[in-house]
Amino acid sequence: MKFERKEVEVVRSPLALRTKRFATGALGKPADVLATFGDALFTGASNGVGSVHDGKVTVYNRTEGKRPCRLAEGNGPGLGAAWYTDPDGDSIGKVSADGEFVSAMKADGGPASIGADPYRPLFASSNGSTIYLVGSEGMKRISCPHPRIDAVSWGQFEMIWYVSGSVLQSITYTGVSGRKVDLPSGTRIDTLVRNRNDILEHPVYYCDTRRDVIGRILDERVIEYQLPAGTGPRALTIGLHSNPWFTGRGGQSLFQFEYHKRAIEYVCSTPGSDLTRVSAFNDDMWFTEPAADSISSASVAGF
Repeated sequence: MKFERKEVEVVRSPLALRTKRFATGALGKPADVLATFGDALFTGASNGVGSVHDGKVTVYNRTEGKRPCRLAEGNGPGLGAAWYTDPDGDSIGKVSADGEFVSAMKADGGPASIGADPYRPLFASSNGSTIYLVGSEGMKRISCPHPRIDAVSWGQFEMIWYVSGSVLQSITYTGVSGRKVDLPSGTRIDTLVRNRNDILEHPVYYCDTRRDVIGRILDERVIEYQLPAGTGPRALTIGLHSNPWFTGRGGQSLFQFEYHKRAIEYVCSTPGSDLTRVSAFNDDMWFTEPAADSISSASVAGF
């Protein structure tokens, strides 16, 4: 499998990103956020899931487990429900749009990462070598030849991709290892994001803050796009027109990765911004802002 590197420039836009904050309340510092149809779900530092609907924040407390962490679509794009990981409680589950916790399942190894697919979500153990695939027939365990899994996602042709340290590896849902790519030493990736809008290639993206890169995984090659030093991509999502968007610059900016040629930077005008994790639905972007114990939203219509 080919590994390529390309340099891309960052161009600062005159347009400013204007965010609106919502305090996370009892959930404390936000861990993740999921954009839905005009609203958002979020997790934090305690055992529950929060919701923002019509500008109102509601916290749904959970009586079992430890603490929901990562989120992914639960009923299709924008429909409100979400899958979640509970790494401290060795479990995974689903929360409905109105805060009902359902489909809780035991998943050993501290499932910390999640591969977004509303009907066949993937969960990966952070201190073990297991990928959990949840489908109509229950939960399937897929054993991997690495001691830990940092991120996981579906890719092309029913292939699963995962990251373990500096190794990028594919595996089938029956457990047969496929292509392997050794990434540069010091790689740190905690999320893989599949672009389901690209019906031809279904590329999988990642970002690495330490190395200032955005990566794109295709069927027969991996391309890393080198950003200028100090860009510091934190997390990414796929926008309305299939372009990846990512947070960076120490939480001060949002970037649009335009056609794999350049990144357009939109500086956040909100004082003390700490844009970290990001989730998109149409032109609406939602962010976690741990330093402010808040999540925030912004429209990128016209950007």
